[in-house]
Amino acid sequence: MFIASLIVAALLLNIGLAQTHSRRQRSVADAIVAQEQAPAFASGVDDDHDGIDDGLEQMLAEIHAPVLFIEHDESNYPVNVDWFLARGHLQYHEDCTFDTDGDRGSNPISTQANLLGPPGALWAGGPNCGEDDTGYSHPPHRQLTTIAADPDGQFSVGALTTGYSDQQTFVIPDLDDQFRVGSTNPLDWKTYFHVYPGADGGVMIQYWHLFAYNELGVAGIGDHGGDWDASIQVKLSNTLQVEGVWFSRHDRDKPGDFFDKTNPRLHFLAGTRHPLMAIDGGGHAAFADPDDFCDNHASIAGGQIAWPFGLKDPTNPATLSTFATQLGSCVVSDDPAGGIVWQTWTGGSVLASGDITHPISAPSGHGGLINLGEYNPCTDTRCFGTAQASSLLAGEFHPLNGQIFIRYSGKWGSLPHIQGIAGQPPRGPVFQGFDDRGPDHTSVYTAWYNEGANQPASNDGNHPWLVPPTTAITTLGPVFTAGGATCVSGTTRFNLSATQNTIAGQFGGPKTFFRVFPVGGAAPEFVQFNSPFSLPGPDGSYEIDYFSVDALNNSSLVQSALFTRDTAPPAITCPSNIIINTANPGDATVMVTFSAPLASDNCSVASVICSPASGSQFPLGSTTVTCTATDGVLNQSTCAFTVTVFDSCLQDDQTGDFLRWNSASGNYLFTHCGSNPFTLSGTGTVGNVNNVRTLTDNRADHRINATLNMGQLTGRAVIVLIPAPGVFQTLVVNQTNPHPRCACT
Repeated sequence: MFIASLIVAALLLNIGLAQTHSRRQRSVADAIVAQEQAPAFASGVDDDHDGIDDGLEQMLAEIHAPVLFIEHDESNYPVNVDWFLARGHLQYHEDCTFDTDGDRGSNPISTQANLLGPPGALWAGGPNCGEDDTGYSHPPHRQLTTIAADPDGQFSVGALTTGYSDQQTFVIPDLDDQFRVGSTNPLDWKTYFHVYPGADGGVMIQYWHLFAYNELGVAGIGDHGGDWDASIQVKLSNTLQVEGVWFSRHDRDKPGDFFDKTNPRLHFLAGTRHPLMAIDGGGHAAFADPDDFCDNHASIAGGQIAWPFGLKDPTNPATLSTFATQLGSCVVSDDPAGGIVWQTWTGGSVLASGDITHPISAPSGHGGLINLGEYNPCTDTRCFGTAQASSLLAGEFHPLNGQIFIRYSGKWGSLPHIQGIAGQPPRGPVFQGFDDRGPDHTSVYTAWYNEGANQPASNDGNHPWLVPPTTAITTLGPVFTAGGATCVSGTTRFNLSATQNTIAGQFGGPKTFFRVFPVGGAAPEFVQFNSPFSLPGPDGSYEIDYFSVDALNNSSLVQSALFTRDTAPPAITCPSNIIINTANPGDATVMVTFSAPLASDNCSVASVICSPASGSQFPLGSTTVTCTATDGVLNQSTCAFTVTVFDSCLQDDQTGDFLRWNSASGNYLFTHCGSNPFTLSGTGTVGNVNNVRTLTDNRADHRINATLNMGQLTGRAVIVLIPAPGVFQTLVVNQTNPHPRCACT
């Protein structure tokens, strides 16, 4: 859940931005019609341009952030850059016969912008001396700025020479004594991190901490201000598995000692990827465990760390024991002395226990986990004889979270009174771990881009964790494609499913986003897909845009699908009613055929079915035929007509008038042909005597008497019309033809 919440946070960070993307005119003929870049709010935010999504950088840094143990007698606590600048001032220093130490800017510095220089300009100084210097170890002086690309290297006119030198530099002098303990409020403690692509296709994560002072010297010799330390670097493989961790030491910060994942001295918080890390009191070097500390703590002043006894409860500060070195030996306290446990990830706590020399506010939160972004000042024309450990983003400056201080190339503490001894203050993360390789080789800042790639990460086959997810759309319910349109009903639902690479699957599940709008209409913002949905609004053509973001913030392209919403039933028109005689007077049924109903639909008509069907045997009497038209998405409409079957008929040989009747029910229909045709219907009394069928009906407005000789198929009918009392009109049907047509000619 923690990992998933980080992804959601990354998504919500930018979701308020209105998202639009261009769409070409499309035919409704195809469901999937286009692929476009996903909106930046979901993923693809890479403001430091290293090829790693910034949200992913934050997530990986959170997952691998260390648990930091601080011993109970710590003399100098962590702070943050802005806290430090609010108490420091800036000087330009040049080592001449009479040294130049000139203040620059405001006192205190207060802001990171003030550290670099006034708007549109930079703090600069020199040269004031040294014009005749030509040697490697004492190169010629030059004008220097607070953002010198190669602060530890210098060049002369002519042959390029370079060397490690503090002959010229900017300095933030040591803070006043009252501030050197640092902050006792852990809300001021910040962990700065740097994430960049590794040379092997993996990812490197560096963690840095700033302390107000380093107090590990002997009688003050070797102490310095502005300590950038408590630094580790986590190496992830190209499947984002932990390969190992570097721990930075006082004498080995280039970038430190590497502990492979199989090294028994490398420990993690149980069930997590958080490495455990101890720092020596006052000095803040990083150690993997007590054995590492006892073997590798090199200070002649000695030192001590805190470590959870037996690792049974490493987040409980009451379990912390003290390990101390002095004159080559290492001693562990018999009883846990307590100390401070700092869980450096977002939401982690700072806990304290025991007799803390400088009590802190605990339990407490802390100042957070801050992404520094990228800065590589070195290009061939800007750095002569020095270089970063990789050429990634050479000459480019892409800070994140407003951390522009990484561009500052000066010292974070006062220079020692005697040059060349321990106690050199650091230059900050970018210029940490300078490896002076002599006049015949390029000297390298080995920490900032340790084992870094020379190019931003990309989905090039070497970074399988960058393979984006795929997204599929499926329909649940009626769907029909014909005539250039894909139609769905009002109840058809759409399901979106995403598939991510197996590496992303280690960190959580993918998320899918979509939007729906009428074709040609304004596109709304994307929303997260949670469950199947139907097309909203009235019938018509709609566009569905969708994409997915995996657990590593890789995004698929936006895909577009076009569908026609169709809830209108098809139109249907049935044939006219049918009246028919059986083939023979004695038949009980007759086969009836009829034309298919006419049907149409705004999408397409899939089927028309009549019951009874054309060609069926119809019985005597009236039968209703019901026809149903069903379109491709199961909208339906019906129509009906009747088929009336008679088994007796007499037709006049001369006039063509004819009388039909049902010998079972007595229903009859008389049809008068000619210039004034009419019909007369009713139900009379039927009989059958000596194979002669009879029909009689006596009504106030008409009378009928008919006989049909079944043997000869001849007969006679008399129809008397009585339009008014006493007024009679007689019509006679005389049939001698045994095969009447029973239809007007």
